[in-house]
Amino acid sequence: METEKMERGDGGGAGFETLDETLGNVDRLEIRHDRRGWLQEAFCCITKSNFRFYNGEEKIAEAREEFTYCCRCWCAPHHPFDLTIRPTGSDSEIIEFVRPCRLPLCPWKCCCLQQGYMFVGEYDLGKVQETFYWL
Repeated sequence: METEKMERGDGGGAGFETLDETLGNVDRLEIRHDRRGWLQEAFCCITKSNFRFYNGEEKIAEAREEFTYCCRCWCAPHHPFDLTIRPTGSDSEIIEFVRPCRLPLCPWKCCCLQQGYMFVGEYDLGKVQETFYWL
């Protein structure tokens, strides 16, 4: 995994407080995945996803995958999307994951490796990027 910083803001620390309050006492985190858009699924189209995060039986956070439908259909699996994790019943942000569109220019994918950026509030946690790809 390669990391790289991306400028996003002034580095406010409020996001870390929300992160610590929500995940600080978690012993075991379970993530449940649901699809949004049953009608799209019925026609074999890819839909947006919801994620629910549980500490035991207690739901502590949730996330919604956001993307444009046309881009997801035409550019999958390389489509861009945003995923923001929030505490249950709150508009506060815990972590945001932003994945830009990276279309491979050739089947061997010598460039345009898939990547994503992670943020807590305005603080940049870094980048995750593929370092190798094989068909």
